Amino acid sequence: MRKNLLFLIILLCVSTINYGQTLVTPGDGTLTTAINAAADGDVLQLFGGAEYTVTDSSSFAKIIERSLTIEGDPSVTDKPIVKFASSLSEEPKFFLLGNNASFTLRSVIIDGNVNGVSKAANVISFDYNALSNDVSNIKNIRIENCEIKNTTDNVIHAMNSDMKYRVLIDSTYIDDCIMHNTGTIIMYKYAGSKFISVTNSTFYDILSYGMRITGTETSGFDETPITIVDHTTWNNIGTTDPREIILCEDGTAQPWTVTNNIFANQVAAPNAKTVVNIKEITGDVSTITNCAFWNISKVSWSNSTEGWAHVVTDTVTTDPQFVDAANGDFTIPAGNVLLSFSSTGGAVGDPRWAVNATSLERVEELPVEFALDQNYPNPFNPTTNIVFDIIQSENVTLNIYDILGREVSTLVNERLAAGSYRYEFDAKNLPSGIYIYTIQAGSKVASRKMILMK
Repeated sequence: MRKNLLFLIILLCVSTINYGQTLVTPGDGTLTTAINAAADGDVLQLFGGAEYTVTDSSSFAKIIERSLTIEGDPSVTDKPIVKFASSLSEEPKFFLLGNNASFTLRSVIIDGNVNGVSKAANVISFDYNALSNDVSNIKNIRIENCEIKNTTDNVIHAMNSDMKYRVLIDSTYIDDCIMHNTGTIIMYKYAGSKFISVTNSTFYDILSYGMRITGTETSGFDETPITIVDHTTWNNIGTTDPREIILCEDGTAQPWTVTNNIFANQVAAPNAKTVVNIKEITGDVSTITNCAFWNISKVSWSNSTEGWAHVVTDTVTTDPQFVDAANGDFTIPAGNVLLSFSSTGGAVGDPRWAVNATSLERVEELPVEFALDQNYPNPFNPTTNIVFDIIQSENVTLNIYDILGREVSTLVNERLAAGSYRYEFDAKNLPSGIYIYTIQAGSKVASRKMILMK
């Protein structure tokens, strides 16, 4: 009896874990069928290396009033490929979002080629017929560990004036991605947004802007979003329409953090637009630091009006000496200063290209003093990195506290050897607010504040 009861408990737990996950058979139309049948919160898992197509259609599917994740099998190295076999539309769009949608793409390849020609327009756009008469709220857009290529227009597309005053996107995340031969990565000209995070990614051979974010005049919303651009590599931007790589304009701005990035080979340099342009806005302070520039236009930051200030530190004009940029290899060779130029002492740019970083003598050196760095990104949602140095083997604790002094997490509680350490803090179960992280190593103690913004 007890064995049967135990079996039922285990079966119930397994069923609960697997609930909402659907394995989608490769083929033509199978992904569209699965999306249309999916319930709120479902995860559609695709087979690694397989192709998922749709024929004679203007889109794969619409996601409205529900949360949906499409992901490749995490146990398989080769990513599944999502593409159009043919299309009735001249420029088909992959996924259309409507009111109260939340959408995640993870570990897939999105290919805009149709019969060998770049034809698909956008990866994520918005279904105007499914938008509410007032403000339509798009909850979250996440693109993680994906390759996106060969689109004729913007990856995330809000470029239609019908969206003005009508679309507000809570959070947009791009992490660990490679995108190339596409339009602008995030085009929020006519959509409001609250939070954007672009991290650990590479963008190259981009048609126009890298990112364009606007405020009141075009989106209809007063504020531009809190924005983080950290550890990214941008190369050959503006191939048909030379513009800024990063543009923020027109509104009351929230803090922008642009750190540890490489901006290289802006098309039409030196006569193109300013590489990072935060302009015509009022608001808080932006931080631009530990960035490298090469063969770009003006390294200036804004045409800002009242109240706006920029903290610009530790920028450098240095050739990253990419191993084979023409073929998408942005490896930084051993000995290049950019391998140790980041705010944490490592490489700037997308971390995947820093494979030779350990050959630098500086990386092998032990820290010379105890230090606790500012977390990055900051503000964050929902993960951030905490870096610290200890100069001798000691018992180390690293705790997180809320603003009332209550402990909410312990990241470290062990004896560590001398060295530099990085730990990720995941605050997905915590509310927005100010938190304090404190390290104690032997008799030495240090604390810093960080901001969780959901």
